[in-house]
Amino acid sequence: MTIKIEKNYQIFIVSKDEDAVSTITKVFSDSLYTITLTKTGMEVLSLISYKLPHIILVGTDISDINAFELVSLIKKNSITRYVPCIVFGYNNEIHDRIAAIDAGADGYLPVPFKNEELISLVHAKLIQHDELYLLSVTDDLTGLFTRKEFFRRFSFEIESNIHSCVSIAIIDIDHFKNINDTYGHPVGDIVLIQLANMLKSLQSENYTPARFGGEEFVVICPGIQATEAKKCIDRIRLQFSSINFKTNTPDKTFSVSFSAGISEYPSMGTNLSELLSRADQALYSAKTDGRNRVYAFSPIMSRNDKFWEYIKTNKIIKNIFIDPFLHEAVTGYHYLPVVLENMLSSETSIDAIGVLMIKALPLVDFYQYRGYKNFEYDIENISLLIPKICEIHFPYERYVTIADIYDYEIAILFPFPSSLKTNVSEFTKLCKELVLDISLQSIHHHVEIHYAHGVVPFHKHLARKILQEIKSMKSNFSPLLSLANEAEIISSFWQAIHSKKDISDYIFLLPVYNTDFTRSMSHVISKQLVSAKNFFDIMIKNAIKSQEHYIQFVSSLANIVSANKFHLPIIINWIPSIDLPLQISTLQEVCTKLSLDKIVLAIDEIELNSFIPQYEELSSKNTTPVEFAVSNCYIGSNLLQSLSTIEFSLAILSEHIIRNLHYFKDRIKIINGLRLFCDQINLPLYAPNILKDEEYRIIQDINIAYSSGPYIEQQYALFSSSIKVK
Repeated sequence: MTIKIEKNYQIFIVSKDEDAVSTITKVFSDSLYTITLTKTGMEVLSLISYKLPHIILVGTDISDINAFELVSLIKKNSITRYVPCIVFGYNNEIHDRIAAIDAGADGYLPVPFKNEELISLVHAKLIQHDELYLLSVTDDLTGLFTRKEFFRRFSFEIESNIHSCVSIAIIDIDHFKNINDTYGHPVGDIVLIQLANMLKSLQSENYTPARFGGEEFVVICPGIQATEAKKCIDRIRLQFSSINFKTNTPDKTFSVSFSAGISEYPSMGTNLSELLSRADQALYSAKTDGRNRVYAFSPIMSRNDKFWEYIKTNKIIKNIFIDPFLHEAVTGYHYLPVVLENMLSSETSIDAIGVLMIKALPLVDFYQYRGYKNFEYDIENISLLIPKICEIHFPYERYVTIADIYDYEIAILFPFPSSLKTNVSEFTKLCKELVLDISLQSIHHHVEIHYAHGVVPFHKHLARKILQEIKSMKSNFSPLLSLANEAEIISSFWQAIHSKKDISDYIFLLPVYNTDFTRSMSHVISKQLVSAKNFFDIMIKNAIKSQEHYIQFVSSLANIVSANKFHLPIIINWIPSIDLPLQISTLQEVCTKLSLDKIVLAIDEIELNSFIPQYEELSSKNTTPVEFAVSNCYIGSNLLQSLSTIEFSLAILSEHIIRNLHYFKDRIKIINGLRLFCDQINLPLYAPNILKDEEYRIIQDINIAYSSGPYIEQQYALFSSSIKVK
């Protein structure tokens, strides 16, 4: 039987076997297939994080990771689990086939291949993948693509750069709520299905329809200009409005119309948010002008309110050129004097400047406890958030200039043209909305956001005065959302220790998992983790000042471990002020008493210089169940030397370097470089407190051995029913 294959399929091959690879590439050599060759498991894991193939063929000859483990990793990932994986190898034994099935593989092929068997299995799995994929990306009611698939396909069109333009149309059924209220939801569903079927008739290389939600639909039109897309959608509109829909009442029918708005890339917007906003503006104008019409966006369709109309145009900023090299190293923002200088040289008439100043204040003394780099990672994260939040509020144009002053105070500038009477109340409202969003988005960083705002008169001959007035706003800094009380746990813990109170309310044992989700150890941290403000290392270093305090603390910890019946290894922070041999002997007693496998004493990277002399003074090689780890690795200049000279059993990354990792290629390179070094000395890496799916996926791709955090907890729960907990 001939299986019909119609589209271009992406095939990834992971193998060093040149003969097997040559056979596969010859069999699938025509234009229906694009083959990508990789020789290691890590290489293919890196590739699929950026581009999903239609099928993966994995050879058992790869050496960096077991082929069956590689398949298992691919199948456990929520993004790649539906990608078929076929294992091939020279051992055609039953245990290999069973291992492939256990790993989640979609088949096992012996080498040398029988071409007919290879073609048949690959084709069958490609068709099965298409069916599963369509089920996951299509709307149940209408059969159109979902909103999520619309986003993915639009991104592909832009990134592939095949077409010089791409138009999108937003379609909204007029008075749809009245239809549901008058005739019932089943009749409303018939209307939706009918329109969906008409849009399906458009589906081709030039038109891709999707259901956006409710009674809204969208159509992607690659290579089609807005004027041509308007004609096409207009034809559908006329056909749709001519249909007589039946009701539950005999001989009674009704007709329906829709309105639509169209925008075009790149002439009307350079990203999806801009295009959707402009298509929505056109749709709003179509509704306002009486419905049952299709409009392409034009600037006149912007909101009528003068303040908002100004804020959503780029008439001011488009003439301001700023040298890309004149910016602050950490935030990447241009220096304020440079921004003002370019405004002064602009030909555009400016009457005043609205100024919103943001200051990120650390909740603890980061320079003392966590090191400069960690605080800079947090600032880098926040500087990434601010433009994204601005874009969410105003997706139309680059309407603001973001400028760095100094000491992590950031000025967001709104130049008001002379033709606009400054609307101070609206500007104040805007500032509060932005600051609230920035504060909420910064909740997972160890900072509190303070802000100040005002309107400064602009005069080209008084540049120094403008700069002074902007800087004078610093005296008005205040928080909109105060988080400072989150740091009170540090002093509260100190009081509990010194008054010999129960400290169980301050301690949380965070499960740490290795890559196959089996529980392997617990990390002792503060219960403040619920808001990602893990101050445990600072808490104990601040509170424990004597041998008596340390013994009391360890005794309380032992009671907590015993009450929870833990027999896993425990990770606990080293305290520089307490003698190292005392800490080792005290923890050894706990291991013996509670039958723990071991306790890992974690030394902060910033304190390695203090630890090394004490470590070297140990009378003999450490043979106790107490092992050492380096924690809070922000990967400073002396870290690799310390890892080479001290017998560590684990390296724990800083939370700060992990946060929003998917946005920072340099950080990924730094962490991967450390991982490669640690592989050479057989030292596993641990990424603590992962909060986002995107962070976790990259940590997996880099092949970090251990992970923890809320997101890992959720993932473990999904698989706990089928995986035995050790």
